Amino acid sequence: MQFCIVLPVHNEEMYILNLINSLQSFNADIIVVDDGSFDNTANLLKKTNAIILTLSKNFGKGRALRTAFNYVLQHSYEWVITMDSDGQHLPQDITLFIECAHKLDADIVIGNRMHSLKTMPLIRKFANISTSKIISFLIGYNIADTQCGFRLISRKVIEKINLSTSNYETESEILFQAALHNFYIKSVPIKTIYTKQKSKISPFIDTIRFCRLIYKTFYSNQLRLSISKNQLYK
Repeated sequence: MQFCIVLPVHNEEMYILNLINSLQSFNADIIVVDDGSFDNTANLLKKTNAIILTLSKNFGKGRALRTAFNYVLQHSYEWVITMDSDGQHLPQDITLFIECAHKLDADIVIGNRMHSLKTMPLIRKFANISTSKIISFLIGYNIADTQCGFRLISRKVIEKINLSTSNYETESEILFQAALHNFYIKSVPIKTIYTKQKSKISPFIDTIRFCRLIYKTFYSNQLRLSISKNQLYK
């Protein structure tokens, strides 16, 4: 499987070097999108062999992902692994995504953190459960953790989807667009490390963005789905 690893980064000087070093064993290109970091992240990245794409200011995680996807389409990668850059995700779990994609012929594989909720912050737990239930119902797939940034995405998906958002709602938009094109979406259980990371999600602003995405998606007829079309919860 020819894949690259995409890391959207904004002020991750505490974690980024260790993460990149731990990913070296996969012999895959590491594409880092520096989303307007103003700490020491940019200087640390220069010490690595990662492909660095730099945004002039903090546009948001969604814009960083879109920037990486544009780069992917200009090269020959068949698959993309996306990971958060704050040390939450274990690099060794990448093999779980690859195995799931091969065995189930999935186009998108999403990490599922919801099987172990004891260490997950309460507000994040509530947000993940509620948005996952809403998105699962709307697209016809049972996805326990739609907000997880640890994913394996096929090039075919990236070629088809047409993303317009720029923040955390982009990860939901990817699922809406993938469902529109009948791509097969599955989940795989992963471990997550919660230490002192502070969530960059704004509960109020990002909830508004999420609701706006749903309104725009359905009322502009971008997502022409019926529950029966995707055989709900397959």
